[in-house]
Amino acid sequence: MFGRKSTKKKNNRIINENFRNLFNEIIYVKPDRKTRKHLREMLNFMGKGDGFLAYGFIDDDSGFNFRLLCSASVKNGMMTMGKFDDTGFLAVHRRVLDHCEFMVIDNFQVDTSHLSKEIKMINKTYSCVDPKIQKMREKKIMDEFRSREHPDDIRVDLYNDQIGVELVWVRCCDSSGQDFTGRLINEPYKNFGVHKGDMIEFSIVRSEGELVSIGVI
Repeated sequence: MFGRKSTKKKNNRIINENFRNLFNEIIYVKPDRKTRKHLREMLNFMGKGDGFLAYGFIDDDSGFNFRLLCSASVKNGMMTMGKFDDTGFLAVHRRVLDHCEFMVIDNFQVDTSHLSKEIKMINKTYSCVDPKIQKMREKKIMDEFRSREHPDDIRVDLYNDQIGVELVWVRCCDSSGQDFTGRLINEPYKNFGVHKGDMIEFSIVRSEGELVSIGVI
């Protein structure tokens, strides 16, 4: 739906990846030592596997998350999968896996049909019910301003002739062309006359050859 970007790399770190390559996709994750330690109890299902399969989804409130599906190992370019973990809904926020390497499942000839029921359940539970937000998520022009942790959160430069510029974060909820509306999710340090929770308007425009996200107050 969102048009996954192509990438020449077979593996990469999650922190560097556009959300479009991870959303509604099954990926193989190889946790680094720090992540293994942090998720020690949650990763018990891995057993002797060197990694696991995970499915990316967006929770409207908490942002981008991964459902941990089953253990997996990769050796000599071949993947073996463990049993689907049905003991509970094991999920972690994207930031927890930021420094882990991953590979898209398309790189391997594996049958993931046994996961289809769980995938359908996730898609149904976390489907975006607001068509305005859905439309906003599809706008690639916003990607360089999106938060990695929540694709609906947009980096905006508030601007006022008298006060100057301050970077803020806005949870976008509507769009029209390159004009957007969203809720301010942090309190500005400067006195722009707007506060956390207020709705503001902003635009993405080209300035001196570069795209900028700006809200004029």
